[in-house]
Amino acid sequence: MMSADLEAIQVGQDKAYRESVRTYATVMHLARWFAAHLATVIFGLYFLIEGGNPMFGGMMIGLAIVVLGYGIVSATRAGEVAEKHLVQDGEIGLDRAME
Repeated sequence: MMSADLEAIQVGQDKAYRESVRTYATVMHLARWFAAHLATVIFGLYFLIEGGNPMFGGMMIGLAIVVLGYGIVSATRAGEVAEKHLVQDGEIGLDRAME
């Protein structure tokens, strides 16, 4: 009886760890793409307001919207890839980055 309880606890911990890995990977993915979006917006605003090239600035701001949209749409895949690395390595894919 005791062994079954310990096994159930281990399965629950494993499931919680996998979910944490997915969440961490998704948040980091979104943070990276938001940083790229912000840099593109600032670059576009510079050309729109100060740089004397409003058409290029407008195109950069449009590109920033596309960058943010792609980051949001691909966020689910980032979690799936992290879980795949977790299964392949037996650990989160971060141990590859630590090498």
